[in-house]
Amino acid sequence: MSTVEVYLQACKLVGVVPVSYFIRNLDSTTMSLTHHGLGPLGCKALAIALVVNFCIQTDMHIDTLELADNDIQAEGAKYLGELFKANFTIQHLVCRSTKLPLEGRSSIENALVSVLFQDLSNNYLQSAGAEYVAKMLLGNISLKSIKLSGNVQMNIVSAPWPWENSMTHSEFSW
Repeated sequence: MSTVEVYLQACKLVGVVPVSYFIRNLDSTTMSLTHHGLGPLGCKALAIALVVNFCIQTDMHIDTLELADNDIQAEGAKYLGELFKANFTIQHLVCRSTKLPLEGRSSIENALVSVLFQDLSNNYLQSAGAEYVAKMLLGNISLKSIKLSGNVQMNIVSAPWPWENSMTHSEFSW
């Protein structure tokens, strides 16, 4: 089955309308699904299609996944966590304004160790969420860029990070 067929079957299985932009842009290295209203079940369908593609097929090579403003929630974060466990190509992740609740952030903290460029800005991360962010960041020693701006003040910036010398960009403003 092609990635399109897998995605359409996954959408049917979880009961969501397929995102035509995803289907039309499978040959692109950047998949920008910002403001597409994915929600948790849309994330599940997307994750199914991409995991099958990463693990079995090799007909696309997405290196940037933009999921900003999609109301992913904890359930969607769980599916994204599974996606990133199988990820071999995505190096840029944009998940700003996704409104991940605390339990959603814990679902993906260990799965993002291969993502080099992360934008988690405007996610209402608070001090309690800082623990999850810190674990995720400490596990990613090859991290090049992180954006955490627009979140409530977090006390993670003062820690010594293992990637201090390889970091090219960091944004921690609030």
